[in-house]
Amino acid sequence: MDVRPHEPHLVLSQQQTFNEEGFPAMDFARVLLGKEVRLPVVLRNDGVITATGRVDMKAAPNFRLEDAPSGYFTVQPKKTQAFTVAFKPNEVEQYGHELKILV
Repeated sequence: MDVRPHEPHLVLSQQQTFNEEGFPAMDFARVLLGKEVRLPVVLRNDGVITATGRVDMKAAPNFRLEDAPSGYFTVQPKKTQAFTVAFKPNEVEQYGHELKILV
């Protein structure tokens, strides 16, 4: 990954799963109906200047954000910003939803 120190830069610090297009993906694995699973999202600023971002996730009945910053947030160099995505299925099927981090 090309990090340019003069540009804001946020990375997912624990991401290891990617979708078919090569974008980071959250794998909730198998979740029982009515049970809820929470996965952390940790954004790290690898740059040398403060990064400003915004979390964008459309409302969905099976997914929700917890402890996510509302509106814009800032992350100082070499620091992190964390929040959680919760998933609770209500039917047996495959689920997908999009979470964007705008920098």
